[in-house]
Amino acid sequence: MYKAYAAMALASFAASAAAAPPSAESIENLLKATKTDQVPASVANSIEQGVRQGMAQLLAGKQLTEEQRRKAEAEPLRIMAKVREELSWAKVKPTYVQIYQEAFTQDDINAMLAFYRSPAGKAFIEKMPGVLQKSAAAMQSRVGPMLGDMRTAMQKSAAEADSKK
Repeated sequence: MYKAYAAMALASFAASAAAAPPSAESIENLLKATKTDQVPASVANSIEQGVRQGMAQLLAGKQLTEEQRRKAEAEPLRIMAKVREELSWAKVKPTYVQIYQEAFTQDDINAMLAFYRSPAGKAFIEKMPGVLQKSAAAMQSRVGPMLGDMRTAMQKSAAEADSKK
């Protein structure tokens, strides 16, 4: 009987050890292999483009003095310096590591590392941005007409409700 309890205890210990959270080092290796460390810079670049476009729209058609123009051009630079600081890999990496440690086991991370280091995994990493971009465009082409139809239906419904008053 004692041997049965010992075996169960040992099995329980082994199972809990196998499900232990992954090491920060292994997660950092996975994030590097998947080029996740490049995501914050990409996000910052997108934000910068939006900030510049927004500023251009705000200033469109306005006659500015040289001083006003200089200040207006400096503002996006100031905003982006803060964005880039907050989205630096050094600042966001601990958050990624914590999220991965909460979601995956060491075995999961090991398996993902093996895949992403393989030729198929490397191809996946290289090709996914294009796949996602094409997928988003395809979905947008499907959703756009639906939004127009929904807007028309809501306007019609609102007009019918107003006419019944």
